[in-house]
Amino acid sequence: MKISMRAAVAVSALLGGLAWAGEKHYYPVMVALDGRYFNATMSMARNSDRPLESFHCFTETTATEVYGACSARDAAGVAAICYTYNQNLLAAIRSITDSSLVQVQWDASGMCTYIQVRYSSAYEPKK
Repeated sequence: MKISMRAAVAVSALLGGLAWAGEKHYYPVMVALDGRYFNATMSMARNSDRPLESFHCFTETTATEVYGACSARDAAGVAAICYTYNQNLLAAIRSITDSSLVQVQWDASGMCTYIQVRYSSAYEPKK
């Protein structure tokens, strides 16, 4: 009885994994000015055949300060940018890779208030 229970658990684990094999999510650049947020995967912006679409984040260090910014422009040309001096948000920017899904929110003054960075094998890789 114990062996058949173990076998059932093992088969379930294998089949469950197969159900998700090859999962893919597509996140083209999306800018929502009314909601003050934008998101995209870095690789989809890079691989896009839509000429206006772009997504950028950077940090810069000078002798007196460290700051960063993120900007996005969707396929329709709608663009947004925000800046930050917040160390937690700067750390999030630094963690971005070429296959990250990034969501950014900003306030009325143009300062970034939220940066989420996600990683998944389901996101399109850079070509």
